[in-house]
Amino acid sequence: MAFQQGLSGLNAASKSLDVIGNNIANANTTGFKSSRAEFADMVASAMGAAGGGDDGIGVYVADVAQQFAQGNLNITNNKLDLAIEGNGFFRIKLPSGVDAFTRAGNFQVDKSGNLVTNEGASVLDNSGAAISLVVSPLTSPTEITDVNIGANGVITVYGPTGAALTGPTIGLANFPNLQGLKPIGGNNWVETDASGTILSGLAKTGTPSTSGFGVLKSGALEESNVDLTGDLVNLMTAQRYYQANAQTIKTQDQVMSTLVNLR
Repeated sequence: MAFQQGLSGLNAASKSLDVIGNNIANANTTGFKSSRAEFADMVASAMGAAGGGDDGIGVYVADVAQQFAQGNLNITNNKLDLAIEGNGFFRIKLPSGVDAFTRAGNFQVDKSGNLVTNEGASVLDNSGAAISLVVSPLTSPTEITDVNIGANGVITVYGPTGAALTGPTIGLANFPNLQGLKPIGGNNWVETDASGTILSGLAKTGTPSTSGFGVLKSGALEESNVDLTGDLVNLMTAQRYYQANAQTIKTQDQVMSTLVNLR
């Protein structure tokens, strides 16, 4: 037994506690996706030793894997609240100009009549253009009296006369490798080389399928997919794991102390 194994276990357990704590903190965050720490063992041969009987030298965090399972839908009856039931992300453009993607559909209309997120990011259509609810013949957002968003993402705007005006269609995006998406905070992800090239499309109508894009639900929001009970159990397990690794260091220290004090 050596200090290295115990120290690596402490570091891994600490990272696991961080991940679980972040899950629990975001249990009520709209569109949040939980994560889990995944571990791998370290052996001496990984650092150049020969032979097949190498002792393990500890553990390390191989990855923090995101869990993109569907969250429950919370009915809000706000027509601008949108949830994706199935695959896909809303396409948005951050105020900094960066293209990002989110599952949080708590949208609103800004003073110019554009559909935006709570943080002011523009919601995009399938072509990547910002969505404006001021459609011809309307000239001002004050003329908008009502808005409906269909399951396929088509926006219908109503003006002072009550006539239905067809507006833009909300665009969705998906990726070959969701684990490659980089979370940047604010319920947003950005594309990376690992995620693969963006797949643009439109929401479906009817029952969501396991392929393609999901269905949009107006008047609803997707809740966090955190399993709070499961993560509280995982928290206790990780705490015991941390304590066990601390005990291995304590035991090794006692062994070393015994050797040093030999006469």
